[in-house]
Amino acid sequence: MSSKPDVLLSPSSPASSSSPSDLISNPNSAALNVPKSTPTRTQIPTINLKIAPSLQHLDVSLPEYYATHPETDALIIGACIFLPPLEPISNFPNPNPDASFPASTATSSSPRHMPMLSSSSLSPPPSSSSSSSSSATLSNPPAGNPTPKILLVQRASTETGFPNKWEVPGGSAEVSDGSIFATVARETLEETGLHVTKIVREVGPEGAGERGRKFMIRTKRCVKRTFEVRVREIESLKRSTGTDSTTRSIQQSDVPVILDPLEHQRYAWIDEKHILNPKAYSPQLSFATEEQRQDMLEAFKRHRLGH
Repeated sequence: MSSKPDVLLSPSSPASSSSPSDLISNPNSAALNVPKSTPTRTQIPTINLKIAPSLQHLDVSLPEYYATHPETDALIIGACIFLPPLEPISNFPNPNPDASFPASTATSSSPRHMPMLSSSSLSPPPSSSSSSSSSATLSNPPAGNPTPKILLVQRASTETGFPNKWEVPGGSAEVSDGSIFATVARETLEETGLHVTKIVREVGPEGAGERGRKFMIRTKRCVKRTFEVRVREIESLKRSTGTDSTTRSIQQSDVPVILDPLEHQRYAWIDEKHILNPKAYSPQLSFATEEQRQDMLEAFKRHRLGH
């Protein structure tokens, strides 16, 4: 079955300021003698983030995180945003679902300038009966719920690392963020123009009691931790109709995604079947790494199950 690709384009841009060398290092690391300095940022008022109880232990500053994770030199985060976000009513018996999510006291910094996008529609993907080689399985959403889609962004063609590859929004944690969840909020705002209001769950592989992808960039021992989040722009659309996400289908064009063209050139709302089988999408989806694609599939799974 063919599906229309909802991809928006941004103008061409100069070389990105985001690269592996921009990683902020753990000053406690024995492998690195001098921590990289962070750029000066203007502080903005406290972010009223709602944090899932299971994630409260991660609501700490970057120095505090490094102190308890001496094996990590650099922390990178990713943000999974779904449209429409599925929140089973059974998970929130309280009329105010945010009541079960304590607020974070984290602070963040002001975003870079993010120009508006020009839009263009690419050709729809051809019909394909080919099956995915992935071992993951696709299940239907609950009755009455539209098929969820995840927000992906395509790296700029001028990026030194993984140019033109697709990924979820995210980036390196900085000491000035206040906490790693403030990093989630800042990076999401910088890269998509969307305001994170809630950290719902962590996704990705689990090991030693914690999730996260471990990898090396030169001599740096990096960890990427990815979280499913809610954003104000989608939550406001739900509230404006007096309905919840299980009964109101929000259109992709309703969500005002704004890219930073220094880092990303396109964005798209992609359903699970095209993460499973990227060749069925047109143009074919190409991810930065296979591990990132697997994390996207894990995010869909946990999103459906609600845990």
